[in-house]
Amino acid sequence: MIVLLSGIPGAGKSSVARELADRSPRSVHLEGDRIGSEFVVNGQVPPGGEPAAEADAQLAVRRRNTCALANNYAAAGFDVFIDDIVLWPGLLQTYRELLDQPLHFVLLAPSLAAAERRDADRHKQVLQFWRGMDAELRGWTDQPGLRLDTSDLTVAQTADAVSAQLGSALLPAPARAAAAEPQRTDPPLHGSEFDTLLGFLNFHRDTLRWKVSGLTTEHLATPHPPSDLTLAGMLGHLTYVENYWTQEVLDGQGQAEPWASVDWSVDADWDWHSAIGSGGAELLDAFGAQNTDTDSRLRAAWQAGGGDALSAKADRSGEHFSVRWIMVHLVEEYARDNGHADLIRESIDGLTGE
Repeated sequence: MIVLLSGIPGAGKSSVARELADRSPRSVHLEGDRIGSEFVVNGQVPPGGEPAAEADAQLAVRRRNTCALANNYAAAGFDVFIDDIVLWPGLLQTYRELLDQPLHFVLLAPSLAAAERRDADRHKQVLQFWRGMDAELRGWTDQPGLRLDTSDLTVAQTADAVSAQLGSALLPAPARAAAAEPQRTDPPLHGSEFDTLLGFLNFHRDTLRWKVSGLTTEHLATPHPPSDLTLAGMLGHLTYVENYWTQEVLDGQGQAEPWASVDWSVDADWDWHSAIGSGGAELLDAFGAQNTDTDSRLRAAWQAGGGDALSAKADRSGEHFSVRWIMVHLVEEYARDNGHADLIRESIDGLTGE
């Protein structure tokens, strides 16, 4: 889960976020201020600094980086606790759009006097510069999530209250543009054996294209724990699978590049892992080119000997594969992987569909 704690300086955001993280067996605490200040070596313009446009731009970078870290840790199975000053609906919406998971939002709202006392006890006093934020906080009357008056609560008591009411803090996933369903043609009801098998293969290929459409490179590399499967890896894997069964097994021509140069003894799942970090356009271009090559080889083999035509390469026992068996196996491979793709895509942005 991802929890964002907000409030004015002195509200206790960082302390409570750390307390909550300490209570989780697998957790991360991301402090917005530290991400914005400790990584920049030269050229930093702090919030409220001049030029104002540069200060705002750096704040935006900080939030994108915070959300990218949160997404990566959450995808790896960590509970993520973020603290940042989020007192405006538009800024909260930005967080919701940048995060891959539904967000728990908690606004700590002690009285201004309580916040001033806490700020005075810190090594660095900052509330004097941001006192006007309290009025904005009080004016945000339709704030979603959980709001807690923590004026008389300790850090531990506040963490207890947050934990007890965390369900109230969960925000609904923001509406996202639905990925357009690509044109998929149903397999023929009365076609030839070859056309029927190829029709099912094409239907599954287009289903996978739909499941990866509209996603960023980061989304494509996002697994659905505890599995480490990704949509990027699935595209890379199925591109390889088609090449293996048609070029190497069916036609006996050996592996094509890039797979021929891979040391599979080092990484038996190289076809899955190497695709991570590649963009959708690059992966789909390679996938489409292989689809065309696969169809050409399957059609040529079928025309030469029908569905009983045998592969050039045999299995370990010396038996050869019929082209019919290879086509059925490819449909089987896609059907299984598309089931995984359904679950992975739904975990990323909620998209569902057959």
